[in-house]
Amino acid sequence: MARAKSAGSVGERELALLRWVGEQGGASVGEAPEGFGAGEGLARSTVQTMLERLHEKGFLRRRRQQGVYRYTAAQGSRGLLRGLVHSFVVGTLRGW
Repeated sequence: MARAKSAGSVGERELALLRWVGEQGGASVGEAPEGFGAGEGLARSTVQTMLERLHEKGFLRRRRQQGVYRYTAAQGSRGLLRGLVHSFVVGTLRGW
């Protein structure tokens, strides 16, 4: 099962975007701003930055298809939750 490289923290909007991408079964760089960003009142560039950050953190996979990046969840919702809880315990609670 894929694991976030350096998960760090995931903000509320990042988590909402991650869930949205998972529900869609993936999304292109163009689909995410239209489908997720419009509903949240976010600019295209903001959504693209969020996608890239989630990719860098290891939460999203990115593949180039017909010259366009397509993002998919790196793991299922159960694995995501486990990883977020682990990051919280280690990062915030210092292992407690």
